[in-house]
Amino acid sequence: KGPKMTELLDFPVTDIRPFLSVEMEHKVRVNKQALLNLLERILIFLTPYDKNGIRIDFTKDGLRVWTIKGDNNELLPYSGSENVVDSTIKIDITNFKALVSANPEEEVTIHYGNPNAIKMTFGNVIQIAALQVD
Repeated sequence: KGPKMTELLDFPVTDIRPFLSVEMEHKVRVNKQALLNLLERILIFLTPYDKNGIRIDFTKDGLRVWTIKGDNNELLPYSGSENVVDSTIKIDITNFKALVSANPEEEVTIHYGNPNAIKMTFGNVIQIAALQVD
């Protein structure tokens, strides 16, 4: 037992387990490397005011990623989608980027529609990313 094990007790896995079985009816796929490149470019424009937060708009045309202030944005077209509806989320860019990087596939599948989290899936793996609140 050490410092890292102590931190695990602060964030029990039981708090995220319900999200594993929650069906999110909206799903999009984007190219992983294109998404990582976009996040790197947006990261350049973040300020301490943003607290690592970015805004992601799910639109019929693709994923639009913004700085929180809205002064920089980029559109990434989907490579596939199911039941897309316009929706906006706020998420921590460093956590989101780490989850995207951990995906070994060429495409990232993002499930959205829950007010608290998004899911990313590949194979039998489900990743949960908490959303930021205003």
